[in-house]
Amino acid sequence: MKKILLFITFCLIFSLKAVDISALRNVMPDNKVHGYYAWVDENGILKVNLKSLRDPEKKRIFWENHKKEVNEGKRKYVIFEIIFDKKVKGRRLPAIEDVEEQFKVLFESSPGVQTYPELVYAVVASEENVGRDVPVLNHIYDTVKKKWNVPVFQWLSEPLPPDSRLKADGWVYDAYGKKGEDFYRHTQKFVLTGTPVYPIIWAAEAGLDGYYKAGWNAIKKNAEEKFAICQDLDLPVFLFAVCKKHGSVNCYRSNKAPFPEMRKFFDGLFSKKFAAPVLSYPENIFIIPADGVFKYFCKFDNSGFVDRVLIKNTRNLKLSNDGLKFKGAATVGYRFDSPDKLKEIGVTLNFAGNIEVGISFDGKKYQFKKAENNRKLSFPAAKTGKFYMTIKSDNADLKTLSLEVAGTPSAEKQLTVSADSQGKYFYQERLQQNLFLSTINTTSDMKNLSIRPGNISIFGKKGSSTTWEASQKIVFNGTPVKNIILQVPCHANKSSWNAYVTFGISADGKNPVWKTSDHSKRNQTVTVEFSSEKPLSQCYLHFKLYNGSGVFRKNLAPAAFYGYNLNAE
Repeated sequence: MKKILLFITFCLIFSLKAVDISALRNVMPDNKVHGYYAWVDENGILKVNLKSLRDPEKKRIFWENHKKEVNEGKRKYVIFEIIFDKKVKGRRLPAIEDVEEQFKVLFESSPGVQTYPELVYAVVASEENVGRDVPVLNHIYDTVKKKWNVPVFQWLSEPLPPDSRLKADGWVYDAYGKKGEDFYRHTQKFVLTGTPVYPIIWAAEAGLDGYYKAGWNAIKKNAEEKFAICQDLDLPVFLFAVCKKHGSVNCYRSNKAPFPEMRKFFDGLFSKKFAAPVLSYPENIFIIPADGVFKYFCKFDNSGFVDRVLIKNTRNLKLSNDGLKFKGAATVGYRFDSPDKLKEIGVTLNFAGNIEVGISFDGKKYQFKKAENNRKLSFPAAKTGKFYMTIKSDNADLKTLSLEVAGTPSAEKQLTVSADSQGKYFYQERLQQNLFLSTINTTSDMKNLSIRPGNISIFGKKGSSTTWEASQKIVFNGTPVKNIILQVPCHANKSSWNAYVTFGISADGKNPVWKTSDHSKRNQTVTVEFSSEKPLSQCYLHFKLYNGSGVFRKNLAPAAFYGYNLNAE
């Protein structure tokens, strides 16, 4: 009897230690959760090579070890990254017809080999997938959910945001190249899905794969910034902690420099309380067109709107194809700037629930009005041409925003940029509105252009070359500047289509400093630097697209640019 009681007691104690994976699956992890990429006995991403699991003995050991680690609480939030052994050539994923067989290798029990799908927190189909992978990724999702009921996360390549076409129970991403507010807003897009989100932060050697060549100090600065952002959004952090030797994770644990210092630093970050990041309103600069009314429309069915707003209480919002749901108190704020004189601001929302709209001219004092579905709210405008708009609610489904701003158009085409508190200027053009096309001067034929949100490119012209040129006047509203930097992400296929792009800066619109794309690279960023001994209150940006192929082909525009960044001081 005593032995039976001891056995029952032991079972009770063991069951209390065991991790309830099914409960964890339904929880959005917070910033207390942390782990590592490619580790074996802690939270994080565990690489699972299907080729090795075709050996029954290795498969038995794998699952028995996993069960043991889960029951001992060592593997709570562990995501299986599936390394497929049957793949489409040149890709990490299998063909659709091979998906079920591949996952049977992992999940199907056999004589002498017991599997435990119920003890798997989630799986992710390899890493850094792209848009063309959506069909097979969705098939993987459907197959794994239907046959084994295991959550399926998705891992998209930087800089891709979550894709509404993609079925996902959660997200993993490694946006090493994004920094500051760009990383913050990229992360917000994943949080808005309302499912678990796992950012992977760089914790490897400097220079590995070209990242953080500035050394250990650059790694620390980047990590502190991203930890603060993840903490502010209440997100877990997984570390990419490997070294050059075959991507080894073991040397990270060694006593060789600089690994002890790195481990101590990152262990400190896991327990550190960071100050909340200071975020700014993205500038939404517009001009009043000839008809006297600027119009802006946003349909809240994808995450693109995040780049134009300042969101507070992101976790209280959820975005879907049907709109933006306020699950608790949250605000979506805009800042609009115009060089023109404004008369009236009209705001119309399509929504269900309770929403208030506020307008401010200093970003501090707001005039709020209760919104009615599809009824325009009217606000007087200030003479400054700048205003802030906030949409706030604690229970609503917001589908669309329509903004109409009445005013007097300027006589001259120009773009006015304001200085920050330190007298520096930064403007980011992403070609999402008609602002760029409304403020440029050009004599070139626009019919040869492909103009889409985020992209302006040039078609070929049958039998001859074709060129498009334009200039844009920039007015600096504040301290005059001496140094101007223009950075333009672009594409130019010189080798196949004799196409290139050229960008320039001038003080007077007549004698630009030009910089042409590197013919050996297709996707690149062209940087133009301009200095003046005399302080400038304005400058001109110059744009040139060239297609010398003499060939027209529908949907083929081999010279393009995707907006620009302008810095001046």
